[in-house]
Amino acid sequence: MLPLCGLKVVELGHFVAGPYCARLLADAGAEVIKVESPEGDESRRRGPFAGGRPDPNASGLFLYLNSNKRGIALNVQSPEGRRVLHDLLVDADILVENHRPAELEALGLDYPNLHRRHPRLIVTSISPFGQTGPYRDYRGDDLIAVNMGGLAYATPGLPDRVSDPASEPPLRPATHVADYAAAITAAAATMLALIAREWDGLGRHVDVSEQETVASTVTTDLAASSYLGLAKLRGRPNTGLMPNDYLPCEDGYVALTAITQEHWLSLVEVMGGPDWAENPLFRSPAGRSKNWDALRLLLLDWTMSHTAEDICRLTQAQGLPCFAPNDVPTAVSAGHVAERGFLRHIEAAPGHTADVPGIPFRLGEAQWPLRLPAPRLGEHTVSVLSERLGYDETGIASLRESGAV
Repeated sequence: MLPLCGLKVVELGHFVAGPYCARLLADAGAEVIKVESPEGDESRRRGPFAGGRPDPNASGLFLYLNSNKRGIALNVQSPEGRRVLHDLLVDADILVENHRPAELEALGLDYPNLHRRHPRLIVTSISPFGQTGPYRDYRGDDLIAVNMGGLAYATPGLPDRVSDPASEPPLRPATHVADYAAAITAAAATMLALIAREWDGLGRHVDVSEQETVASTVTTDLAASSYLGLAKLRGRPNTGLMPNDYLPCEDGYVALTAITQEHWLSLVEVMGGPDWAENPLFRSPAGRSKNWDALRLLLLDWTMSHTAEDICRLTQAQGLPCFAPNDVPTAVSAGHVAERGFLRHIEAAPGHTADVPGIPFRLGEAQWPLRLPAPRLGEHTVSVLSERLGYDETGIASLRESGAV
């Protein structure tokens, strides 16, 4: 028995944020029915594809985001399609969607209308700017959200540097940070709404703004602005404690943190107690930070004479946080990750297998299973209409003729 076994979820999601939120619920045991347009989710066209050959049923991104779900192809733009959707919502607990508010309002699928028809339904909405405010109907995506939320401008941040802030543009993270963060936020908020429903039996509207989700993570810059009245200086802010930096070594780089006095003394011991460590300029955390440019050069004399593996072994033995930066293949294939069973092995296409990330947490000892592969486009349309909603062959044929499915 998985934690959310028996919970019924309908996903009217697309691309990353809505589907990932619903996938988290599905992994925990919820029955998730993914509702796609007849053209299919946009992520089906994004890849990567096995063998480099585009296939809407073999997109790596789609397969990752939509495992453990059943899928139907439904045209909710048509009255017949919306009728089927409402049929699905009659006994559903949750609807997950990530459309702009105006899009669902035009279809009569906004929360006030849904609540009148399905008062126990929890509607979880993820949108670029939330359901209220002057930007509510603006178009946006992950790139827009990380910029509007301040993260792109704040990148690079501590301990990175920008040599010419005026000419260097904001930097985009290497993945859909806003989409994934908003999806995780939405899944957690949905659980709160479920708990609240236990008190009064009523559904609620969970409103998640990707912009606000991103902005909630840039706390260092917010503190500098609100507490100290400082404008953001891209690169290393003067409030950062050092050493907390990437340092080149004999065969690459290491990320080394020794900002506490205890860690600093351990680092000095690891380095063999060099005479310069007794310099009064470096005796306190504040002094080491203020004089970081000089201290960094002295540390480089040590790091450049050792490999990353040697430095990590020596520092970790003393309880110092230090690791060599991983590229993505190394990050997901390291022995530690493999032992925890983080990756899931799936069939990406006939004759092609792939590893995809599992859930990044544990609840007890058992691994939650991969119960269903991501659905092929419209794979479960007939079975859901007949088994879940009671449509017979004539009714299904009528829906097909109308273009609803």
